[in-house]
Amino acid sequence: MFGDIAFGLVGLLFPLVVIGGIIAAIAAARRDDGPDEVDEPGIGTVRRVFLYGIALVALIFAGVGLSLLIGGALDAVGGDTVIGESDTGLAIGLSFTLVGVTAWLVMAFLAQRTVEAHAGEQRAQARRLCLALARGIALVIVMVNAVQAGRFLTGVGEFEGGNWGWLLVWAGIWVVHHRLVAAEPAPSAATRLIDRLYLYFASVAGLWTLLGGMVGVLEAPLSTAYDNAFRDSIIDGSWTEDVRTSAVVAAVGGAVWGWHWLGRLVRRDAITTLWRVYVYLFGVLTGVALVLGPATTILYDVLEWALRASGTSDEAAHFASVPDATALLVAGLATWAYHRVVLIEGQAGQAGSEPQRVYRYVLAAAGLVALAAGLTTLFALVLEALVRDEDGLFRQVDWWRSPLALGLTLLIVGGPLWARYWVGAQRATESGGAEERESLSRRVFLFGIFGVAVLVLLVNLTIVLYQVFEAVLDSTLSSAVIEDTRWSLAMVLTAGAVTVYYWLVLREDQAAAPEAAATPAARRREVVLIASGGLEDLARELERVEGVRVRLWRRLDAPTGTPPPALRAEELDALRAQVATADADRVAVIVTDGRYDVLPYAIADR
Repeated sequence: MFGDIAFGLVGLLFPLVVIGGIIAAIAAARRDDGPDEVDEPGIGTVRRVFLYGIALVALIFAGVGLSLLIGGALDAVGGDTVIGESDTGLAIGLSFTLVGVTAWLVMAFLAQRTVEAHAGEQRAQARRLCLALARGIALVIVMVNAVQAGRFLTGVGEFEGGNWGWLLVWAGIWVVHHRLVAAEPAPSAATRLIDRLYLYFASVAGLWTLLGGMVGVLEAPLSTAYDNAFRDSIIDGSWTEDVRTSAVVAAVGGAVWGWHWLGRLVRRDAITTLWRVYVYLFGVLTGVALVLGPATTILYDVLEWALRASGTSDEAAHFASVPDATALLVAGLATWAYHRVVLIEGQAGQAGSEPQRVYRYVLAAAGLVALAAGLTTLFALVLEALVRDEDGLFRQVDWWRSPLALGLTLLIVGGPLWARYWVGAQRATESGGAEERESLSRRVFLFGIFGVAVLVLLVNLTIVLYQVFEAVLDSTLSSAVIEDTRWSLAMVLTAGAVTVYYWLVLREDQAAAPEAAATPAARRREVVLIASGGLEDLARELERVEGVRVRLWRRLDAPTGTPPPALRAEELDALRAQVATADADRVAVIVTDGRYDVLPYAIADR
């Protein structure tokens, strides 16, 4: 039952996270669209995609071949045959290496020549995307094989040269591409976005790996302690191997997460759309899912035991899932608490954002689904209790206990969760005007819930009517029809209530639309930042202004090695305020020797 409830609820939330991520990405795309820097034509989009696409494929071939060769050599040093017990592996490694390295060298030479011939090629999105994909692929391979190598170092696993070969080769590939990215600062919003997407991908991968390792570290000793205290089981001591393996997983995930998130995003990219997407949907929401799943399991176990519905008198066996649930609960609370603190520190005084809305509506949807499932279970239970068998007797004495425990569990979990976040969403809508009421996440939530409820209502109403008409036509109408259709009747009742309520909410939003439309939306501005030295940090500060999109123009009259513009915190606040209140769609910000000028401008008609 632990898997049915805990992981069922977690499995419900994570698809909603994906949907929420898509919604937030759409919102980010809307915010970031508009004209970008006008680059030189270069070699053309098609040729550029072909060049970097082939280069990426060749890199993968080369990495696979070199990994096989180095892994085989390490196995040979360890006493094994080169790449297995036949020459097939060696032939595969040599083939991949020869083809991949040769093709990659040719593509790299052509790419470097195009960069030297066309200044705009270094700013090409295809080039930046190739570098990001190479780093992402390499990072995943390094993480997987680092875990296997760590198991050997901690005495859990045996030495396998293949793991070390893949680890060394792809770690080298990652380092090379990281240095290339560091040597070519992203000059445009599009290329900066690609770099940031890689950083957030790595942060999510590291965080989830860290949490998985943390759960394993807690789970094994808790289960062993529980068994020693309450159960008569044979413990062979193998749990220490599980702890060491999980500790390695946590260390790998923690290193990746710390390097990318703590070192490069948590402060430098604060309050941007992607930052909020990560914190809300992959940080806080992950913690919520990991808390709700085990909490639901423990609650169900308690209610099932209290109602004597477990079917066993062995209390220790009944609550055997508690250690696993506790490990998940601790990990969930840790990530939930940390990311809530980050949110409080990062967006103090900031207005609501689309990722925050997505987070709120995803949890409201999860709570509503659990609440609806609980109501449906209880409705079906009541209907079944009203129907007697043909001999006029109720069913076996304990038939109602497990459904009652399940229904109450879903109500206790889903009701407060839905009420907490739905009421919060309604309050935000009342105070937020058009931006909140017409937000994409709210509209998707309302129409999605309303549409699903209507569909469930129609399907189950059809089933009920079919059963009734068939019984009437066959002259067999009896209480057995209620028994046969009890689940459909229960879903009709629940879906009907949800349909009516959210239809009224939609009508309310529609009635408030003309009034809400009078609230002005945030003005969109294109800001050209002209300065010397590193511009990325200052550009990120300006992009924190809602509706602003920054293009970077580097001054050529500054001496080589000129440091980036340094503005104090109060000067940055004043600069953002001037940009936010500028009465123009296009603004130029010129920074000279620590001073700045904000100049509204327009493109003149010829």
